[in-house]
Amino acid sequence: MGKGFAIRAAFRDVEADVYVLADGDNQLPAESVHALIAPVLSGEADMVVGSRAMGGRTSPNPVNNLGNIIFSRLLRSALSVRVTDVLSGYRALSRLLVKSLPLASRNFEIEVELTIKTSQRSYRIREIPYQVKPRPTESASHLRVVRDGLRISWAILLLFRDYRPMAFFGTIGIVWLLLAAILYAVSGGTGTFWFLSVDTVGTLMAITGLLSITIGTILSVLSRRFAELEGKVDMVTTVGLGRDLDDR
Repeated sequence: MGKGFAIRAAFRDVEADVYVLADGDNQLPAESVHALIAPVLSGEADMVVGSRAMGGRTSPNPVNNLGNIIFSRLLRSALSVRVTDVLSGYRALSRLLVKSLPLASRNFEIEVELTIKTSQRSYRIREIPYQVKPRPTESASHLRVVRDGLRISWAILLLFRDYRPMAFFGTIGIVWLLLAAILYAVSGGTGTFWFLSVDTVGTLMAITGLLSITIGTILSVLSRRFAELEGKVDMVTTVGLGRDLDDR
């Protein structure tokens, strides 16, 4: 059960040169698939995203529309992912991308993971506009705004931690150091805070902040080394998949 599980199972079991993802709610213009897969077939992109935003709107539902705008801008500022419709379920992907991209999402956060990991691993992303059709009256959305919105937010937070550990833990560390400084400035280092002295609490806050910055520094170095290793693995994978395509 779950959209992410279904897509991961399809990627694992289906053998194809080009993969097309499309939501089954009859809101997609089927004839637009030719424009969607063209950049993949020509070798210009590894993933093509059908952008409802470029077509005029991201969703007929104003709440979903607002959420998509917020998530797209959040990814742009936090991870430099320049996609206007990050939650789009209409995508074309190359065989190389599908067979080399590790995915872990279970539900509707799968589009966010696909977008972030494709971008952070230096694969090529393109967007094409398309206009979504009205949802048929007999069709009901399985998306739950609060539940799935929280899942998507959590997925973005975890991926931000994984790909930008210095920014993630560094920000937490700076916040703790600022809180310690404010506590000392307000109290002058005297008095009690709950059942501990202000001096003790301020020291613990400062230590926590420094530890967080240290953790971020260490993880940033490790992340860079793992990125180099993944690059080597991707090179080997590319050669293997290229030979496989030639054989086919």
